[in-house]
Amino acid sequence: MKQCPQCKQTYSDENLNFCLSDGTTLISLSASSFEETTVYHSPVVQQTRQPTKQGVNPLLIYSIIALLALIVGGGIVFLLRPSNAVSSVSPAKAENSTPLPSPKSEETFDLEGIWAGTFSNKPATLVFKKAEGKNKYSGILSRTSFEIAIDAYVAPDVRQISFEEKNVIKGKSWGELGTSKGLISVDGKSMTGGGRDEYGKSYSWSFTKR
Repeated sequence: MKQCPQCKQTYSDENLNFCLSDGTTLISLSASSFEETTVYHSPVVQQTRQPTKQGVNPLLIYSIIALLALIVGGGIVFLLRPSNAVSSVSPAKAENSTPLPSPKSEETFDLEGIWAGTFSNKPATLVFKKAEGKNKYSGILSRTSFEIAIDAYVAPDVRQISFEEKNVIKGKSWGELGTSKGLISVDGKSMTGGGRDEYGKSYSWSFTKR
């Protein structure tokens, strides 16, 4: 015989280890205490919860009916509207509409290579190679009597080139070192411009890419 120490309920099943009422671990009873204790088997009652019926809110029903009526009415109006009204408005919109400009992509010009032409009305060559930085070049301006190192920069959006004479590499310069600006052709194959040295003496130049 076993007993629940919590609720004092006893059980005759020796294989049962836990109280069926509160789940407490059962303890074994001695023979004497067994005689004094009344055995009580607690029936397990299962209660089935009956679902309660709830009434539907009439306001919700009226709202749904009104929404459906609005949707159906709008669809009927759309289907029955005159088709010529659409066709009469469309040409007017087409005539008054202005096409959106397409985004302009930045032009690029590759100056790297050899350019032949004139510098201060004398035959000359320009040799460019790419330098560190976007649209930047380094190069050498050569004429029969001298070679000058230059740094150049290109502004692709306006097709403008500017370069600065840095130092004389070979021979004797025609004058003092100066700065120049010019324009590059649309195809990027030729450029013309002019410059001015440190003392204000001006000169012109023109080159074509080989």
